[in-house]
Amino acid sequence: NKTYTAPTSTVYSLGDHPSVTASGSTYVAYVFSEVAGYSKFGSYVGNGDSENGPFVFTNHRPAWIMFKNINTATWWFIYDVKRETFNVMNTILAANVSDQEYSDSHYEIDILSNGFKIRGQQPEINKSGDTILYFSFAELPFKNSRAR
Repeated sequence: NKTYTAPTSTVYSLGDHPSVTASGSTYVAYVFSEVAGYSKFGSYVGNGDSENGPFVFTNHRPAWIMFKNINTATWWFIYDVKRETFNVMNTILAANVSDQEYSDSHYEIDILSNGFKIRGQQPEINKSGDTILYFSFAELPFKNSRAR
């Protein structure tokens, strides 16, 4: 019987839940470390407001963001500034299925110079009271840039 151990800078454990420890199953873990001015990972709580959703400070202008509501949604949504070059952005890709990109006003976000603002009320990005994870990578990372 496995038990949960708090993660450290070098290890993590999965505990004993059958969704992540089934015998004969294959699992993939993506483990990230934040780099100031380049990447930010965290969570926020949705408020369900279709015009004034949460603002998330990332300390960079995001180029790519992935969202996952950990309470009620199964989708992993991706926004990026290459496919949609201006605000309000509402075109998503779902990372966990093979669907084509999809646009809808319920999925609206703004990319800002220092983070992002949720404008839509879709449960995957803004269900009231739910916790939404995000992964953000900078458009112009300052941390590792080099002058000529």
